[in-house]
Amino acid sequence: PSVPKKAKTPEQWIAKAIAKSSDVRTYLRYLYSDGIRVFATDGHRLHWSTQKKPKGFYCPQSLTPVNLDITPVKVKNLIPKYKKLKTYKLSEHPIHVRQYDEIRTQTFDGVCFQSKYIADAANGSDTIKLAIDIENKDHSNSATFGKNEFGSFILLPIRLPEKDSNDEGEQYA
Repeated sequence: PSVPKKAKTPEQWIAKAIAKSSDVRTYLRYLYSDGIRVFATDGHRLHWSTQKKPKGFYCPQSLTPVNLDITPVKVKNLIPKYKKLKTYKLSEHPIHVRQYDEIRTQTFDGVCFQSKYIADAANGSDTIKLAIDIENKDHSNSATFGKNEFGSFILLPIRLPEKDSNDEGEQYA
């Protein structure tokens, strides 16, 4: 797959996490400032950086305020309190394509993520800093925390089906 364009500003990087234009949850298609940080989420990942900007929604392309009469996601409760980040080299974690749904994935310490979300979070770098809760046996309920040069992020892992001979997946890269 092509490597996503590298964001040049924190706002461009944060905007990588907005929901698709077809998402019915309108508020997920915009950046939001809570007065302390600016963030975006599509429900599966969250990107944010500390920025003092007036509370409200913003257009991800122009950064102009958008008037939406909707209660935003309360990210304060979503941010885990991980302390220790581990650096992973992306080239050492091959991308696999799941045969039954063709989603490209990468696995780190036994936890599987969509490779697009990893690439967006890494912002063009071959390394990524993650705090994965590997003690939690049910990784599908664990939010993984990470940081890069622009801010912080949370990625939700992909729930893998029980190992099946029909879903070995093909190595992609």
